[in-house]
Amino acid sequence: MKYRGNKKVILFICAFIFLLICGGNGKAVSAEPVDGDIEITVEYGFDGRYKIGNNIPIFIEVKNGNKDIEGELQIKFPTTQNQYNIYSQAINLPKESKKNFIIAIPFMDISNEIEVLIEQNNKPLGSTKVRIENGRLLQNQKLVGVLSEDFSSLSYFNNIKIEGNDSNKGVSNSNIIELDTVAVKLTKDNIGENYKALDALDILVIDNFDTSVLSKNQYEAIKEWVESGKVLVVGTGSNYSKTLSLFKDGFINAEIVGTETKRLNSLNEYIDDDSTGTLNGEILNINIKDSEVLLKEGNTPIVSKLNKKDGVIILSGIDLGIEPFIGWSSRDVFISKLISSNMPNVLKEVGSEGRQNNYNLNNILNTVPKEKLPNIRNVSILFVVYIMIIGPLGYFVLKKFNKRDYIWVTVPVMALAFSLFIYVIGSTTRINKPFSNLFSITIMEDKDDIDTKVYSSIISPSKNNLYVEEPEGVDLEFINDPNEYNRNTGLKEENKKLNLKVIYDGNKTYFEFQDMKPFKLNSFNFNKKDVALNELKSNLKFKEGKLQGEIVNTLDTDLESLYIISPFSIYELGDLKKGDTLDVKNVIKEYKNIDDLTRSFHMNPNATNNDRNKISQLEILFERMNIYGQNENDQNTYIIGSSKDMIKDKIKVNGNELVTYQNNIIAFKSNISFIEDGSVEYPYGLLKPSLDNKLGQGDYDEGRGAIYGNMSLNLTYKIKEDINIDIIRFKNTESLDYSSSFNGNFYILNIDEDKYEKMDISGADINIENPSRYVKNGQIKVRLENSENKNSDGRPSSVPLMSIKGGVK
Repeated sequence: MKYRGNKKVILFICAFIFLLICGGNGKAVSAEPVDGDIEITVEYGFDGRYKIGNNIPIFIEVKNGNKDIEGELQIKFPTTQNQYNIYSQAINLPKESKKNFIIAIPFMDISNEIEVLIEQNNKPLGSTKVRIENGRLLQNQKLVGVLSEDFSSLSYFNNIKIEGNDSNKGVSNSNIIELDTVAVKLTKDNIGENYKALDALDILVIDNFDTSVLSKNQYEAIKEWVESGKVLVVGTGSNYSKTLSLFKDGFINAEIVGTETKRLNSLNEYIDDDSTGTLNGEILNINIKDSEVLLKEGNTPIVSKLNKKDGVIILSGIDLGIEPFIGWSSRDVFISKLISSNMPNVLKEVGSEGRQNNYNLNNILNTVPKEKLPNIRNVSILFVVYIMIIGPLGYFVLKKFNKRDYIWVTVPVMALAFSLFIYVIGSTTRINKPFSNLFSITIMEDKDDIDTKVYSSIISPSKNNLYVEEPEGVDLEFINDPNEYNRNTGLKEENKKLNLKVIYDGNKTYFEFQDMKPFKLNSFNFNKKDVALNELKSNLKFKEGKLQGEIVNTLDTDLESLYIISPFSIYELGDLKKGDTLDVKNVIKEYKNIDDLTRSFHMNPNATNNDRNKISQLEILFERMNIYGQNENDQNTYIIGSSKDMIKDKIKVNGNELVTYQNNIIAFKSNISFIEDGSVEYPYGLLKPSLDNKLGQGDYDEGRGAIYGNMSLNLTYKIKEDINIDIIRFKNTESLDYSSSFNGNFYILNIDEDKYEKMDISGADINIENPSRYVKNGQIKVRLENSENKNSDGRPSSVPLMSIKGGVK
């Protein structure tokens, strides 16, 4: 008996260990069929790898028995303690057949359990529960999918070091961090037909692979995946005919000259290292329309970059999976720099910077239309009239007719009459149907480079079931609210209420909401593929210490709340009607920089809801444009305006088009001229110095020109060499609202004497006499010492601003 007991214990321990090992490694998990006639096998992620906060592909194999199935394949997972979501697609499976499916689901940091089931006529035919555990990627890891007939030759894409940004660090710290890559093998069988199934991938490498085996829907999914903000790396070389066989629709518009054998000095120049030897290999000479050539040998492009909306394609004329490239000792360094330098900023970000934008976005999308709100003045007057009639006026009338005893009848009758009257006149302010708030961001670099991101919400004024259809040419993607998820919530008996059902039909998606609460916010990415927009005409120049010029509204819509965002100042201009012209000298208010603009809104005690809505829109735009803390290389100027009528597409709910209230913010790239009739004038703040070296206890934020702690800095201002400088001025000011003016020692390098001269910066403006003594090869060098001499309040110091006047040589 003792032996048998020990045997049971051993068997139990072995079974427990087996479950721990197999529970979450992406391996197949089979179902317990309801009728014993269906077998469901499930895998998750790419090679079991997945990321929290992204869509995760669920790979499902269904083996049918002796009955035809025409039903629905579903994935069920919990959202809150008493609700669950379902992601589904139709399934048509003849008897004694087998078929594979891929369904993408959003995976939040909540439950690690999902249920995969098949239903027919609302009756379950088979189901299985799967635990998603092992294989989770860290925040600083990027997932690389490799599509190749020889995966091992490209396995070096595993553990490539990429330069990223840590948005958790403050402006006083360096936010550059190192990201690692994790490479997984892809095949034609694990690439879904909906781009959401590829969402977990950050980079896709295609090399030595016959892309013609992919279906049209798979190809469309890859294209949408790239445009959503990802990186596609294509290696060609001698295998170009296979790799490029699918790209024949203009997505990569290329002219192929042919293959050549060349000595590839450009690779060593790119990484600034010629000690590792120079490759000699076969390359593809290919010219890609609208691309940027990153490397070339003579007139032959070696590597080109093609922007695709938010994403990018890097096309290499070299086969990345054969000799001599894979044997090159600097291979990893080259790939690391190639990806780091060309990866979209959104992929480089690590941290929680987007949380503020989520808050701002919710504020914008979760508003009741202003035109539907009752007029407070009219309501107040009506209330006073009601009090007067029901009170003293009613009393005196009854008293005059000696009917005061009837007051107990007249008061409720008049109250009922007024209630009916208010109900009738208030009908225009009542919201009795679902409506949509839409917010879009458009950044227009030029007429051929328009980047639009659209968000939309669906709000119902009453408890309702909603069936949502995508507009034609639009991909809707539901935005999951992390606040609605509870961690460690499993699929338990109490998860009885269906919250959302997402139905995939090829590249189309439909959404069903059950018993949606009144005024509950449901947000979507409204991915519009094409937006047509005219260019905004402007003629801007800086002259005599002021911004001058005109802006002409050539759009088909009015523009509200115009701003000019320049490298040195921000100008608030007001509204501009369609077809009208605005003189920019009529400035409402000037701000030092973006921080000054946003702070003015947040610190205003009289700010209205409309003001808060406006600043939320601007903050999301600035984040998307990546122009917080403009650096010394950022000399772009944008004209920003808002429109109430730009997106024509309408979401359908329950078969009817929704009434939509829009807020569209548009940024038009513009130019400011600082030269007129041979005279040059650069305003304070336009020229931002670069850092040569620093010493001391603290840090220096180069983008904002802020010095933290007690630092000594050597800085260089760079000016075009074809300019004769007549006047150099410095202004010692608080360039940021949270900073102080510089209170240490300030020096400028005298070129003639080759020494730094101390300058008195106690005045508002510091004029530099004999400027030619301080300029060499278009450079002015300054030194700042003891930045914390008098600064005891902990605020950073601002680097003094420089302006110049002169003429073109």
